[in-house]
Amino acid sequence: MATFSKQTLQTLTNKQSTDESKSLYISIYLPTHEAGAEIQQDPIRFKNLLSEVDQKLAKRDFNENARQSILKSATALLEDNSFWQNQKSGLVIFLSDEQFDYYKVPLSLEAQTFVGDRFYTKPLRPLITDDTLFYVLAASQHQVTLYQATERQIQPIGLGNTPRSLEAALRYDDPAESLQGHGTGRSGDRRIFHGQGSGKDSENTDILRFFQAVSDGVEDAISGQNAPLVFMGVDFLFPLY
Repeated sequence: MATFSKQTLQTLTNKQSTDESKSLYISIYLPTHEAGAEIQQDPIRFKNLLSEVDQKLAKRDFNENARQSILKSATALLEDNSFWQNQKSGLVIFLSDEQFDYYKVPLSLEAQTFVGDRFYTKPLRPLITDDTLFYVLAASQHQVTLYQATERQIQPIGLGNTPRSLEAALRYDDPAESLQGHGTGRSGDRRIFHGQGSGKDSENTDILRFFQAVSDGVEDAISGQNAPLVFMGVDFLFPLY
């Protein structure tokens, strides 16, 4: 599952049907639940929304086979129990004849569907423009987790192939790199040079290199968003990061 970002919003907004393509774009919004008995009702509500979309497509003269083909990926979610056991406050699905994307978001959404010549994204704009959106990087030598948060919600988001611990980072380390300097971050404007130290200096160098990899992963994860990042860790890690 991808993280919703300003770049995602721009990409979705730019999708538009033309006279040549005659594509239809489907947007489905569903309030969901993280715990309690209501979790069992979420797929039922989602099924009702899919039926609503099916009816809208039928009114546009899509035959049954065409409708089933477009809704196939979304319909498959109804049988995925683990999917419904791991929700946030809202679920959004974007569908077309060549696209299927979904986002679990920390927003209270109204259940609704849209079928038209472009995706409907207005309910998601608070994720981009709301001043209360921020990120938290909880970091230690043993575990790193990135969270997307608002005043009411917090959820972990993926860091791709970024090592989640110092041990994992060193496991795949190339010893030759410890004698070289290399840039960090997407801009490559910071450089750390590694020597052949031992003891505390060597340990700090390892942590620095670990955090360089973490920094790159964080920048990739929140690229395109103008939201603050809060670092949470023990005192001695803060200046190292």
